[in-house]
Formats: sequence, structure tokens, C-alpha cells
Amino acid sequence: MKLSSANFAFAIMLAVSSLLFAGCRGRGADFPPPEKPLPNAPVESEDDCGLAAPEVFSELSYETLVYRKEKKEDVLRSINELMGLIESRADAEWGGVFDFADATGASKRKILIESALAARVLAAAAAATGNPERAAAAAAADYAVAFLADPQGGFYSAQESGLMGPDGEMTGEEFYKLPDAARRKIGMPARDKTMRVADNAAAAAALLRASDVLSRPAVETAALAAVERILSDAWSDDSGAARVIPPQGEKPDFSETRLADNALLARALIEAYQTTGETKFLDKAESVAALIHKNFKRADAPLFSLYESANSSGGSATACSSDLFSNLVVVSVLSDLYLLTDNEDYKTRADALVASMKAMSSTELFSALGRETLFRMRHKPLMMVVVGSKKDPATAAMRSSALKFFEPLKLVMTVDPELDAAILERLPYSARPKPTLFACVDTACSFPVDDPAETEPKTRVFVDRHMFAEPQPGKLAF
Repeated sequence: MKLSSANFAFAIMLAVSSLLFAGCRGRGADFPPPEKPLPNAPVESEDDCGLAAPEVFSELSYETLVYRKEKKEDVLRSINELMGLIESRADAEWGGVFDFADATGASKRKILIESALAARVLAAAAAATGNPERAAAAAAADYAVAFLADPQGGFYSAQESGLMGPDGEMTGEEFYKLPDAARRKIGMPARDKTMRVADNAAAAAALLRASDVLSRPAVETAALAAVERILSDAWSDDSGAARVIPPQGEKPDFSETRLADNALLARALIEAYQTTGETKFLDKAESVAALIHKNFKRADAPLFSLYESANSSGGSATACSSDLFSNLVVVSVLSDLYLLTDNEDYKTRADALVASMKAMSSTELFSALGRETLFRMRHKPLMMVVVGSKKDPATAAMRSSALKFFEPLKLVMTVDPELDAAILERLPYSARPKPTLFACVDTACSFPVDDPAETEPKTRVFVDRHMFAEPQPGKLAF
């Protein structure tokens, strides 16, 4: 599945709909950048379909899954080419990646979602190919926290390119050629302090997954803070997620809610649940899924509408009222909720969405995100379940070892025998004296592990044997 440079460029130009802007110019050597908004930050168009991100990120994520299964040399070459393409846009000094929207590479604007996605896909690809020492993933994750994190939680959308230098206006291309010390003497490019819900949710989900591989506690903390900020400042139980997290003290605007914001929030909540083991995040993810079904359901198809106002007629005046990208995110959310809750209704709805898209001959299914979504639906994940009291530090240690265990096709659950008794009752194992990790693929399960140091060696042997093997109903490893 080797991709040519021409295909790369074509995919990127098609997939990215970023708006470039001149930005305000800032002076001073303050670090991090000064807290002031850009006066001419980009305004979202009326037909904005949600998140715009280069296809290269989804392509690398999909290729990593394929390589994890097949270990083929041609897939490995594609992965290395994709990683090289992303890393060619990386800032070696401060981290983060420069805007993919500019095919020439001259623009040095950094966008939150591109750096967050770069951290996730680079970390997974590097781990899958056996060279985790590649540093670009960690640098991209650290950049989002150091430069774009709001002190109250959440992330700003972008950092500008140029600024005023010693000799007048200085382009980003000139500025970013300088080493760290020289940059700080001149100043910092200003930031667009708009905090879009879709970007924050997608970035939080990506950074949480990246932090599993990279072991970056500060990244995990900032990502969870972004999720909490959305829930506290941009969420309504009736309307769902707003489009923008307002400045503190201001009220969110729920006059026009979008599928993309809610779908990506549900995705982030599932990641937050896996990271923390706190069932409040899983419960909220289910609430968001229910709200999507209630507020965005189309009358004429299983697909969901882009805007809440379009749900009764099945469409609106916008060019993207079906918003197939967000529907794919909903498919992934429903699929994971089925695996985490064993509620068959989620699987039924996910299957219906995919069937509807196939009936439409949707080209979105052939996109990298579509192929990844279908891949995940076709293959049983590694379910890593920690059974133990959530008050016991040993439970957190076992969960941490599960999160660090590299397998891109996995879900992590934490089940408290007392607080989650109903969940434990439907699982094929029981509580033990010590917090214990159970790892299962379909009906095959590994030997229980109660020592974090044993998670990697014992689970690796099991995974290599069972992850992509044909199902063997009823066979247990213990």
C-alpha cells in the first residue's frame, strides 16, 4: 500500500480547509506567549462541516493498524514515508507541526488539532514499527500543552506565524529558522485564543491516546482539563455541546449545535474513561450518544444531520447537512460503547449507519478514516480490564500498566467490585484479593496479572498469539 508523493499532496489539498490569516504582531520576550487574542482570528463559514484535518494523519493511523496485523514490508515503507512527511513539518525547537494547508511549506502557523493528531499517530506508528525513540511525537504533544493550553483548562486553536522582529515585520519562515534563545529574545507569535469545542475534544482524545505511549503526565492532565472545561462551560443536557467554549464568565451559545462537536466530545469522553477509570466519563459518553440520537436523527435515513435544526427534514441549506465525517465518528463511538457496556443497541445503530453509507456508495468509507473505522469494526479489540477498588493505589498502577501496553486496537476498563458490581457480573471473571488485570480477545483470555511489572511480558505473549487469530469460542487461557 505504498503511496506516492503525488498522492500525498493530492490527499492533503483535498482534506484540509484551513483559513490562513495575517494575525496580529507581538513584541516582547515573554514566555509562554502573551495572553491576548488575535483581532482578526478566522471566522467559521456557515457551511463548516466540523473538524478539518489533513488526511495524512488518518492515513498513518490506518496504516499502523494494518501493519500491526500483517507486518508487511510495503506497509512499513508507507508508514515511514507518512511519518517523514509529518516530521518534515515539525518545529525541531519548540515542537508542534506547521500548517499542512500550505503545500509549499512556507506558512509557519501552528494549528492545535494538527499538532495533537501528529502526537497521537506518530507515537503509535513509532511504537508499532519498533523505533519509539523518534522524538517528534513527544515534541508535538508537549507543544500543545506549553503553548496552547488555557490556564483554566482547554486549548487555544492556533499560534500565528509571523511577528515584529528587530528590523520590522518578520515572517514565520524567518523566525522559525532561529534557535530557541534567539526566538525568545525577539518575542512570540500571538495565538488565536478561540476555543472551539470540536478542536478541543479531538485534541483531548488524541493527546490522551498519545500520553499512553509517551508517558507524559502533563499532557494527560491538560487533555483531561480540556474535557472537563467543555462539560463545565460548553455543555447543556438539553442542547448538547456548544460550538465554542466561551471566555470564563460568559454564557455559551447553544443557538446552533452541531453533530461534529457532540460526536467528538463523546469520543474524548471514552478516552477519558479509559485513562482515569472514572465511570462518570463513560456515563456522560452514553448521555452524549443518546442526545445525538434524539437531536440529530434524520427522518429519512439512519444518518445523523449536521445541525440540530436539520433533524426533522433530513437536511438543511448547508452543503454538508449529512456530514459523513461526523457520522463516521459516531460509528466509532457507538462501536466502543457496545464493547464497554455490552448494550446491543449501540452495535445495531453502528451497523445501520455503516449500511446506510454503503447504500449511498459514500466515498467517505474509502477515506482513511472510513477504512480505519471499518477495520476496527471487523476486528475484535484487546479488552484490558482492571478489577479492583478504585480507592486502592494498586488499581491505578495496574491501569497505568494497561494504558502503557502498546496495542492500537485496545480498550481499557476499570471495574470496582463494589461500585461497578453490575458490570462485573456480566464479565467472565471475578474479583481477587489484589487488583488484577485481565486481558481478553473475544473469548480467549490471558493469565491474570496482579503485578504492573508483569503486564508487558505476560500480555505480549498472549496478544501475539491471539490478537488476529481466528476466534476459538470457549477457549480460555487460564
